[in-house]
Amino acid sequence: MKLIQIEDIQGNKIEFDMESGTVCGVEKTITEIEIPATIQGVQVKKIAKELFKQCLNLKYIGLPYSVTSIGEKAFLQCEALDQIYINPTNNHFQSSEKVLFSKTGKTLILFPNKRSQIYTTPDGVTTIADRAFSYCTDLIRLEISPTISSIGENVFVGCSSLEQIIVNPTNEYFQSSYGVLFSKDGQIIIAYPNKAGEKYKIPDGIVCLGESAFTGCKDLREVDIPESLTTIGEGAFAGCRSLEMINVSPHNQYFKSIDGVLFTKDCKKILVYPNAKGTKYTVPETVEEIANRAFYKCYDLTKVVIPNSVTKIGYKAFGECDSLRDVDMPDSIIDMGQEVF
Repeated sequence: MKLIQIEDIQGNKIEFDMESGTVCGVEKTITEIEIPATIQGVQVKKIAKELFKQCLNLKYIGLPYSVTSIGEKAFLQCEALDQIYINPTNNHFQSSEKVLFSKTGKTLILFPNKRSQIYTTPDGVTTIADRAFSYCTDLIRLEISPTISSIGENVFVGCSSLEQIIVNPTNEYFQSSYGVLFSKDGQIIIAYPNKAGEKYKIPDGIVCLGESAFTGCKDLREVDIPESLTTIGEGAFAGCRSLEMINVSPHNQYFKSIDGVLFTKDCKKILVYPNAKGTKYTVPETVEEIANRAFYKCYDLTKVVIPNSVTKIGYKAFGECDSLRDVDMPDSIIDMGQEVF
């Protein structure tokens, strides 16, 4: 890397890698920024991963014709963002009505938080990219057009005001019921809006919860799982700060609830510990495995006691448990996943 620092026309400091053509640093206090096409004779090609993340005062971003790549989470949690402008001669991206799309217009990449409270995806758009609407705290209602055929992961995480996701009835891939987003066959819950209700009874016939079905639903307090459910995506309840109880139908053959905590039916694997269940928890002695992300983002958890029966702890099982200070870890663990804590 060969890093230099320059100022744009507004006087914002920009950190730039001359070797890769990557903008890799900006001041978090910026309110507007216009990225130039060249910096000291080197073409600007890339926007780094998480470049503008948590630039809370940023309202406007202008990107030049030369940009070919935008890194993951580049615009995450830009709460004040109202507009993204792409130079019309850019061959990889375009902006339309302040929203960021692929050049073909088929992929919706980013919707700015302050763009509007109600939005309908344009006809012709087929894909909503990962995190396209994430942390759009002002968004209340999203209407999905007939042409949408693919919806990425964590698309609605942090949409704290979202009440409804409405799907055009002619869409062949998705449907909605009472504002909740489902697969067309009605067997998969894809996204539950944060403001859809504090309690939710998953309808009979649902067989799968998508990986981000309830992710970040901070107002959700209680969920009832029906007999029909067979699969729960990893992290489906991550970041549900108010979640106290996950109840399971006694007729379900795959899952079981003990005091609101979710297990496999044989109670050998703990799957989900609700964040608001309590600050201290003793894992039952029937448990042999703690699943990937089982306690993920349980922000209030302070202490966990793990019995000698447990031999495996999954990936990020206790990830982002910011208050966790006391873990009784037995010698029986023989398989420890990555980033457990």
